[in-house]
Order: sequence, then C-alpha cells, then structure tokens
Amino acid sequence: MTRMVLTVGLAWMLAVPVVAGAADDEPAVSNRDQAAAMLRRFVGEVEGFDAYTAIMTKQQRIEGELQPVETLFMKHRRAPECRYMKWLPGPEEGREIIFCAERYKGKIKFHQPGFFGWTMSLDPDGSFVKRSGNLRPPTEGGIFNLAERLQLGIEAQRSEAESDGDEPDVAISAITVHDAPARCLLPAGPPPDDGHAPYPIGKRELCFYDDNGLPAQIRMWHEDGRLMEHYSFRDFAVNPGLSDADFDVDNEDYDF
Repeated sequence: MTRMVLTVGLAWMLAVPVVAGAADDEPAVSNRDQAAAMLRRFVGEVEGFDAYTAIMTKQQRIEGELQPVETLFMKHRRAPECRYMKWLPGPEEGREIIFCAERYKGKIKFHQPGFFGWTMSLDPDGSFVKRSGNLRPPTEGGIFNLAERLQLGIEAQRSEAESDGDEPDVAISAITVHDAPARCLLPAGPPPDDGHAPYPIGKRELCFYDDNGLPAQIRMWHEDGRLMEHYSFRDFAVNPGLSDADFDVDNEDYDF
C-alpha cells in the first residue's frame, strides 16, 4: 500500500460511525480508542480510491471579513495529480481553474467569465491568486492533500503526547450536513501547526458522513475564536473514471 493510500485511510478512518455504547459487561471505550479502531478498519477501504468528483462549498475570512459562501463543482485525480474546479451559481459563477502538477508548466489555468472574460496562466504561489479571495492557493485543496496533512498532524500530536505522557482527547458529536447524518471530531486544544495555515489555528473540527465515511464539513477557528474557514462537501462520486480530457483546457465542455 502506498504512503498516500495509508495516509488517506488513517485520516478518513475517523469518519466511520461511532459505536453508540458498550454492552453492560464490557468496559466503556474512550473516544480516542474508538477513533483508533476506526482508523484501522478504514485503511483497507481506500486502497482503490484514485479520483473523485464532488460539490464543495467554501467560506473564508479575508482581511477580517467573513466572505459569502461559494459553491464549486470539483474533479480531483490522485496521479498524475490534477484538479478542475468550476464555480456554480453564486459569487464568481462560471469561473474555472485547472491545475496539474505535470501539465501547463506547473501553472494554474484560470478562466474568469463575463463580457470581458479572459483566460490566463497563474503562478500557484503568486500574488494574484492570493488577491482573488483565497486564504490558501487552489493547489492545496482537495481531499488527498487534506488527508496527508491530517496524518502528519496526528503523528505530530501523538509524538508530543508520548513525550509528556498525555494525548489530547477528542469530542465526538452528531450533526446533519446537507440533509445527511454526520459525526464531527473536535480535538481538545489547538491542532499541531502544519506549516500551511496563514493564521494561528485555535481549533479544527472535522465532520464525516455516517453512510460513506467521506468528509462532510471542515471548520477552523483563529486562536482568538473567530471562524476563519468553513468547507462542506456533498454528492461524491468515487473513482468516476477521470481522464486527461477532464483536465484539458481544450475540453469542449469548458470555457477556457
């Protein structure tokens, strides 16, 4: 199993529904132990997970102001890694981007619709991307990258716990996201710094659908308590058979 597959499994394993309770003659299982059991169970489920499509909502706090919710349709392939995103009705409707690590000289292909619509190539780490209302560049988005960073954070937190003999607990709660039941994980204390957050994270909540274990919602707060990022996901299609044409600016279904 590749490291990425293992990473995705370990991060998403937390999505498996939590056992409601133990039998009277069995000792209670802690939330941490339940999470660990879920991790082990889920690892084998994701070995064949190489691509997906989904509807994603995004809301971020930019320069102190919480921005309107944006809704996107996204395609994401693991290898060769590529992303396609199209903004649906709402802010920036019709905008499209494609990013493939091994195509277009590593640039983001960016299409802005409108009467004076235009298409251009952008540096993923350039100032224009940051000025376009993004806390993070689109190249950091997607479930594969999220899973890898979550696993790195889990490892860092457990390493710290081993050194001081105390591993932070995690609260587990049930909610509804896009009319579907989900469970949320909220670790005690701030998450480990993954080196990518553009602000000091105070806490991070991760929610997963009960039926398929995939991410339902992610929220992150500044250490001063302000909500900074809120993402949700729905309508997943796993392994939909994405090809190079899905990440080609000459695709007739796109407006580049």
